[in-house]
Amino acid sequence: EILAGGSLNRIEDNLFCLEVPAIDFWWLKVEPKVEVIVQMPTKEASNVAIKAVNCSISGSSFIYKMKLNERFAMDMETTLSWEEVVDAAQTTRGAE
Repeated sequence: EILAGGSLNRIEDNLFCLEVPAIDFWWLKVEPKVEVIVQMPTKEASNVAIKAVNCSISGSSFIYKMKLNERFAMDMETTLSWEEVVDAAQTTRGAE
């Protein structure tokens, strides 16, 4: 499981915080946190839009010594969409 040990928490109505489990790279431990805004589907649109609004990295002391959060930026936006497919067999049976 990718999120085993991680968490996804609602901060406000459509603002969430994803905390990824610690990732070890040899001697460096990285613990990213990403805040995202989620826009839910409407009657006009069958999609969910997710946009990162903040990201911070914690973990090993090296991250703080090198001020990696001041040097790191994240820009992510994605849309998940779908189409509703009507089963012709069900439509025909429903008309009987």
